[in-house]
Amino acid sequence: MSNLTNAPVWRRIIAPTLLALCAFACASHSLAATLGSAAAAANKPAPSATKPVDINRASRTQLMKLPGIGRVEAVRIIAARPYRSKAELVSKQVLPEGVYLSLRHRIMAGQKVAT
Repeated sequence: MSNLTNAPVWRRIIAPTLLALCAFACASHSLAATLGSAAAAANKPAPSATKPVDINRASRTQLMKLPGIGRVEAVRIIAARPYRSKAELVSKQVLPEGVYLSLRHRIMAGQKVAT
């Protein structure tokens, strides 16, 4: 057969079939990735179930994992220790009230235990 007779078959049948297969493979991969991330998210504990971060003992890295806390805020929290209550973050002017209100359920001010 000559190239002229094969060209229409390629254009009419083979090329669209390959495009459809590629589109299906991409969609399947995307769906699998979405389902995988949804399953991983389902296995994570709810934010309220996680243990609160102790602002008197947490490292800078641990503090920076809190929402609204960057490197500068973490250093300021550490520098103003100790805290008798977590509300002292606002009264000592370490954090703005809005930031404190957004993370108050994720933090605690643990007290040292006398030995």
